[in-house]
Amino acid sequence: MRKSFLFTILFVFCGSLWAQTQLFYNQMGYKPEQQKIILANKARFDSIYVYNSKGSLQGVFPLAPKAFWDAARDSVRAIDLSAIKDTGTYRLTFPMSSQSYHLRISNNPLQTVTDAALKFFYYQRAGEALPEKYAGKWHRPAGHPDTLVYMHPSSGEKGTMSSAKGWYDAGDYGKYIVNSGITTYTLLTLWEEQSEKFKKRRWNIPESTLPDLLAETRYNLDWMLTMQSKDGGVYHKMTALNFCGSIMPHEDTDKRYVIGKSTTAAMNFAAVMAYASRVYAPFDAKYSQTMLAAAKKAYDWGLENPRIIYHQPGDVQTGQYSDQDPKDEIFWASAEMLLATQDTKGPYMKQLQLLQAPIRIPSWQMVNALGYYTMARHPKIFGSLGARAQELIVAKADELVKVSQQNPYGISLDNGDFVWGSNSVVANFAIAMVQAHRIKPKAEYLQYAHRHLDYLLGQNPLGLSYVTGMGFRSVLNPHHRPSEADGIDAPVPGMLAGGPHDGGHDISEPHNPVPWQCKEYRVIGFPAMSFIDHRCSYATNEVAINWNAPLGYLSASLE
Repeated sequence: MRKSFLFTILFVFCGSLWAQTQLFYNQMGYKPEQQKIILANKARFDSIYVYNSKGSLQGVFPLAPKAFWDAARDSVRAIDLSAIKDTGTYRLTFPMSSQSYHLRISNNPLQTVTDAALKFFYYQRAGEALPEKYAGKWHRPAGHPDTLVYMHPSSGEKGTMSSAKGWYDAGDYGKYIVNSGITTYTLLTLWEEQSEKFKKRRWNIPESTLPDLLAETRYNLDWMLTMQSKDGGVYHKMTALNFCGSIMPHEDTDKRYVIGKSTTAAMNFAAVMAYASRVYAPFDAKYSQTMLAAAKKAYDWGLENPRIIYHQPGDVQTGQYSDQDPKDEIFWASAEMLLATQDTKGPYMKQLQLLQAPIRIPSWQMVNALGYYTMARHPKIFGSLGARAQELIVAKADELVKVSQQNPYGISLDNGDFVWGSNSVVANFAIAMVQAHRIKPKAEYLQYAHRHLDYLLGQNPLGLSYVTGMGFRSVLNPHHRPSEADGIDAPVPGMLAGGPHDGGHDISEPHNPVPWQCKEYRVIGFPAMSFIDHRCSYATNEVAINWNAPLGYLSASLE
């Protein structure tokens, strides 16, 4: 990357001069019938003028009173433009001001977002060259064939093995089973719920007999299958011993290792393989049977070894994805196994009954909601548990709506939700509302799901689209090695940056600076402002497969 674009907060008092008004809204636009709430920051006036594409005055719209959000230590004023329903590009300006913004209304403003978010996985392929025909200016040679990887002592085995294909997990070049779990599940769910849409949907990846969504997902499933040991257990990850620098995949020639085993890896694997066996059965019966057999072996191993926790070996510095409590993984895997096998009398139902717990919004380390989502989509086979799952999802969505109604930005985050990957929290909150809408249709669920996506696409306190290449002011310098090293100004498009939080994991100590770490960028106590668009920030500006999957799912669901 050549550009350096740092987003910082500047507070300037210049006598009688007013700070410029900022408008925050979805930079990709809105559908004609959609609610269109835009937000004004530092507004000097009580109304805004809207002109249509012909230059005629469309209307004068009032600004609501100020509403304060403590996570951003600032106030905004809402402007409701929902009455504007004709497609076109509109110019928004304030009285006696030369400053203007442009807002787009179109029939499908999100298709570009969906396609880019899903094509991201193609750009993350390991072991495969990306030719210009498919990758455009982001074409690159193949890297990490992984046909000869070494068994780390923590794997309990010796020698070498082949572990080809799969997706690079994030901004680095590792491949991790645990994070592949929730990612692959989300893409399989997108197919299960919207297969008609995706049967012919294409985003220019190498041709396959499968629809693009399933072809891309299979590329990762093929790798996951290589990670199962003969005893049924599943290796935790496949990485080098340390992260490499900002180099292209083919330039990274460090030895790579299969590292560790864990209960969480086994149960993530079992859940995904069981689910995938259902999805791929109409396309490839033999492949489906292979995955179901692998799922059974992994599930049985996990029940026999319910507390094998991954601990990072002393010589390994790559991502840990260590989870101290595998019960939610066992719960989710049990739901998928029961549905795939149709066995309601075996261990699966027993585990589901035993491990019921309050539903938690999903993340890589908390996946019980995925089990509930599956049961809610298939209530008949799960009986009373299916009905209970539906009740829990609707109750959770109602809770999220209530919080969103109190937030000036229309989202359900409070200060405690600004964690590493906070933007994926936003997306997964919205997905919970989409799931509830499928169970019990309610306009508010989709209304606030849209507001969460609006936040990701520019309606946030920084006025920044957190999705690369989407919008007029989007992330330019993600922590993503190919985008850092390819010599191209624009990053790979469609990547969701992790998002703001004030953990400061990537900040160098002033008295002992580290060249590749960030200088202080946080606004302590105001996490919504603690973000920097610089490649140094792996804490706020990295990308990851488990963040892009919910972005793709959410955008597709709201198209």
